[in-house]
Amino acid sequence: MTQRRNKMSLDDPSKDYLSKYIVDLNKRDLNKFFKPAVSISALAIILFLTVATFSPLREGFFSQLYPKQKSQAEVKQTSLSFIAPSLDPKLKEDSKISVIITPADLNIKEVKVKIIFPKDKIRIFGLNHEGSFISKWTKSEFDNTDGTISLEGETSPTLVSSSKLLAAIVFTPIKAGETIFIFDDSSQVLNNNGENILTTKESKTLNIN
Repeated sequence: MTQRRNKMSLDDPSKDYLSKYIVDLNKRDLNKFFKPAVSISALAIILFLTVATFSPLREGFFSQLYPKQKSQAEVKQTSLSFIAPSLDPKLKEDSKISVIITPADLNIKEVKVKIIFPKDKIRIFGLNHEGSFISKWTKSEFDNTDGTISLEGETSPTLVSSSKLLAAIVFTPIKAGETIFIFDDSSQVLNNNGENILTTKESKTLNIN
């Protein structure tokens, strides 16, 4: 009798049904997992293709992923500027303002600078070249009637990337108020190839007391 029961339990069809039920259950669980995963992957692919297709989005997207390194031309500039004493000039007392050039780590061969000043407020008395990086001057003159200064000269082929003195302007204020020194648009800084590499011109305002 016992043997018969064991045999029946081995051949019980309910076991096959139970195994099939478990397999189906596992399949359903896998489908619940994979379907959302596939959907998310598909959305990601669509989003990537959309970004890659439209240039404004593409540039913003890839610039975040692979930021470009700035070139030397983007980072550095060749500029002309003025440096004056910290104290404001006094009326009818000699004062000085220096012309400074800051190169962009490039070879500078020649400098042609024109400066405009208010002729009714100051009088130029001299141009001091002491300490200048210019090795050969071709023009160094001022005109109190026109209110202009011209500084032109050549330098050695290579110039290190640091601020250098071009010349110092000695002047006397003759009228109180604001006095502005301006670099004319014709000013140039030329490299060995004769190219103008001047990018920035900074004016200077002085308050005469």
